Amino acid sequence: MIRPFSFAPAGLAGAYRIRPQRFSDGRGCLCKDYSREIFREAGIDFCPAETFWTESAGGVLRGLHFQRGQDKLVRCVSGRVYDVLADLRPGSATFGRWRAFELSGESGECLYLPDGVAHGYLALERSMVAYSCGAGYDPAREGGVRWDDPSLAVEWPLEGDARPILSERDRALPGLRELCGGAP
Repeated sequence: MIRPFSFAPAGLAGAYRIRPQRFSDGRGCLCKDYSREIFREAGIDFCPAETFWTESAGGVLRGLHFQRGQDKLVRCVSGRVYDVLADLRPGSATFGRWRAFELSGESGECLYLPDGVAHGYLALERSMVAYSCGAGYDPAREGGVRWDDPSLAVEWPLEGDARPILSERDRALPGLRELCGGAP
């Protein structure tokens, strides 16, 4: 069975939820999650410069991170994650808003994030997430916003008083108001 690419707006200006092309038969499947030509036809001018992946235990929360000048294509390769996008572009019509999607290795769905949209996820089980980035890593251009910032009010799927497993770096990220000089 062949499933074609599909592109759907992800609720933030310029962000898309993408169902990649899949070829399935009794042995399993082959998945094409990126084609420059097909992405351009859909209005997304994305050309990966680097690819990274992370592996996380269940309960790990990574983010919310961004790098100025870098767009991304994000996909859960294995496991399941609660994936969050947050618009940090002050001039954007969707500034300060967030959207969340459950991504899994089984679904193969991807998210395209334009420059200025932060990304984070909560691993719902042991998971691997791959990032194709439109610009090379530059620590001088990276940043982030707190996962629990009240200005964003992201609704993370945490049970009761459960706290996620965070890096020291993520614990120290600023809030949206601090990051944007008093806005929103």
